[in-house]
Amino acid sequence: MLALSWKAANRMFNKGYIEKENIPVYQYGLFWLFNIIEFLLLSVCTGLIFNVLWGNIAFFASFMLLRIFGGGYHANTELKCQISSVSIFTLSALTLKCISSPTTIIIMLITELFFSIFIISFSPVDFSGQELSPEEKGVYSRLSRWICVILITLSIIFMVLRFDKIFAGISIALTLQGVLIILGLIVNFAKSKKTIK
Repeated sequence: MLALSWKAANRMFNKGYIEKENIPVYQYGLFWLFNIIEFLLLSVCTGLIFNVLWGNIAFFASFMLLRIFGGGYHANTELKCQISSVSIFTLSALTLKCISSPTTIIIMLITELFFSIFIISFSPVDFSGQELSPEEKGVYSRLSRWICVILITLSIIFMVLRFDKIFAGISIALTLQGVLIILGLIVNFAKSKKTIK
């Protein structure tokens, strides 16, 4: 996606649509646009393959919102990111396929609530040198908290209404984002210890 976004931004410059100094901004924006489209297609494909389309779309939408504003651990290369993304969407679909008992749903709710504590307490977590200003951190923190609370509320509503796959998609997203927040904190702590030495 990085090469594709670079080519697209340069093509826009060559055709006179953008100024040279704006190429990096457009490249970054196009990179994320292409990634979101790719992840949506991946979510739809794995959802169709495992017959859990709406649950996987709920996972995709929830996870993307949480990731954009919450940060957390990120793979350090594009290849690792792609492999991780395919694995995450496939595992999400497989997990959604296996949701069948009320006990599983209760366990997922408890797990979601536990990991949401980390999202609410620590988001956003800077990672891979993408540090935010104090003002940006404040805005992202508030947005992360609101998104988390809204998603918890929606997941409980869907659970009560017995839309188990949609509930589970949101629940998996909250749990995974909580795990990625913890991993990001651990990696950042380890890096800070190395720089102190």
